[in-house]
Amino acid sequence: MLKVQNVGITYPNHDVLQGLSFQGKSGDILGILGKNGVGKTTLLNAIVGLKKIETGSIIMGSEKIGYIPEEQGIYDYLKGRELIEVVADLKNVAKQDVHELLQELSAYIILPDLDMLVSNYSKGNKEKIIFILALLGWPDILIMDEPFTGFDPESILGAKKYLQQYSQPGKLLVFSTHILELAAQLCHRVLIILSRDKSIIIELNKDDTLEQRIKILEQYFIE
Repeated sequence: MLKVQNVGITYPNHDVLQGLSFQGKSGDILGILGKNGVGKTTLLNAIVGLKKIETGSIIMGSEKIGYIPEEQGIYDYLKGRELIEVVADLKNVAKQDVHELLQELSAYIILPDLDMLVSNYSKGNKEKIIFILALLGWPDILIMDEPFTGFDPESILGAKKYLQQYSQPGKLLVFSTHILELAAQLCHRVLIILSRDKSIIIELNKDDTLEQRIKILEQYFIE
């Protein structure tokens, strides 16, 4: 569903990534780990078309893509419900589908007051709105950059449960994180970017304990 082949990405006078290759399959939850500045956000921006690649190719198996960026760039002057309706119209998502999604999510996370101006939301509630916007239309591929870091504890737990179920019908979830425990909890596979030209895919065994999966990931960062 996602194929990244020999991708190279540069900024002026600086190579960010070079020769990066990996695949994401239907039903996968693929985590991306790496040190600060190694190119995780740049890679996700390239996957969704916000950053040009200089070499290689990125092939997506679907045009139904949701994206949760790390930075919150949303319209503060609209109410939460208005913003959702505007984006739903842009995505050609029916009002009934919007209602069903909100009902679905309300069973997992504490939704913000949708009749309040977005400018009055806390950082966490703005993140929840972005989470909703990305899920409009139930995309086949969901790309997330450091998701739900500002959620309240109850909503973090609920979001993780929701995403685990969301991936099962054949959706692909790809997310970057600095938190090893989150990757160990959610992921079937983890892409560890070790340097601009070196990376490795780790397969996590669901039968291993959480502690065992964390230790497997830790060994690549402990020198």
